[in-house]
Amino acid sequence: MTKKIIIIYLFTIMTVLQAASSKFGLSCNTLGNLYVPYSTAGMGRSFEVASTDSFHINTRNFSMWTNILNSTFSIGLDYHLTTSYNGKTDDILDDWYIQNILMAAPIIKNKLAFGLGIQPTSQINQHVINSITVDGQQIDEYLYIHGGLGRAFLNIAYQIIPQFGIGLAYEYNFGNMKKDYRLEFIEPIQTSLLIDMNSYTSGQSFSISANATPIKDVTLGFGWRPKIDLTINRNAISNSEEINQESTISITIPTEYNFGMQYFLNERWIIGGDLIYQEWEKEFLVDGSSDNNKKPYYKIGLGFERKNSGKRFDKYYRKIVYRGGLFYDQKMHKSNNARIEEYGLSFGLSFPLIWERSKLEFATVIGRRGDISVNKYEETFLKLSFSITVGEIWFNNPEE
Repeated sequence: MTKKIIIIYLFTIMTVLQAASSKFGLSCNTLGNLYVPYSTAGMGRSFEVASTDSFHINTRNFSMWTNILNSTFSIGLDYHLTTSYNGKTDDILDDWYIQNILMAAPIIKNKLAFGLGIQPTSQINQHVINSITVDGQQIDEYLYIHGGLGRAFLNIAYQIIPQFGIGLAYEYNFGNMKKDYRLEFIEPIQTSLLIDMNSYTSGQSFSISANATPIKDVTLGFGWRPKIDLTINRNAISNSEEINQESTISITIPTEYNFGMQYFLNERWIIGGDLIYQEWEKEFLVDGSSDNNKKPYYKIGLGFERKNSGKRFDKYYRKIVYRGGLFYDQKMHKSNNARIEEYGLSFGLSFPLIWERSKLEFATVIGRRGDISVNKYEETFLKLSFSITVGEIWFNNPEE
């Protein structure tokens, strides 16, 4: 195995991952499949930025945490099932991962709140099998890439006046993307090269959020997260000293803008919507250079929520909260030099538990990503989300 073959191969694999991969989200500097974190409740109704829910912890707008009436803890789990079709074959991917771990504590009721949490922001778990010819030699490539990114944060929210409040969060971003390569050199003699590559990511950021109630029954939500500078430290371990090396690259994540609106139709029915935007095409940088494989990202979600009866001794089925919605995304990646569109429907339920101070949440999302006539492949996906939210009984005297 010559040094020339290895260098040519490592150069070629970047093109393979960007252009010939059968999965969305793969690139030579992949951060995985980035997504916008939502709570199970927000996922079920397809909006959250302007939600004034006094029980569920808002994951899109930290300024809303002043609405939380009792010290509250929430943990969620998501399951994703995806079928990817390239015109000839179907690939099935599925994965479980933690959705959120959050805690909110009111310091001054409806005025000042403190919170902390962990939010995953990307994940990937994909296999790629490919054959190429380099300098007259056939190489079979087997790649398994897995891992993800997340953020840990501290948040403080302050309701300045009843009609306006703000939130400020400090965030630490972290994660690891692991790539396991196996290269089979067929000619002139069959040889294997194994490479384990780790990409450790870290960086600090902050976000500012706000809420406003300009007129009765109408709430607006805003969120702004400026550009995030991430450092990726890479190291490779293989049976070739020519491959084993460490490197560092910098990546800039674009500014994120969030806008939402919620309207109370009456005491039990709510409608609302979200708009989220990031300029990936112009602002995403790798070592200061732009990436021409990106498009602007935006998400539009519309939905409803039917609240419970509000009667403590009502029949159980009347205490269940119902949610539904629809959404449209333009993803930040391109495929076949064209934008990738995603759309789907959502539905959710909320079941009261102990003394109605705890709730079990469920949401399901079904949708389509990509278009085989434009992107050369498409994906049908199903998301299931489960979470449990516990308030007061964990942190306060139940007799208070």
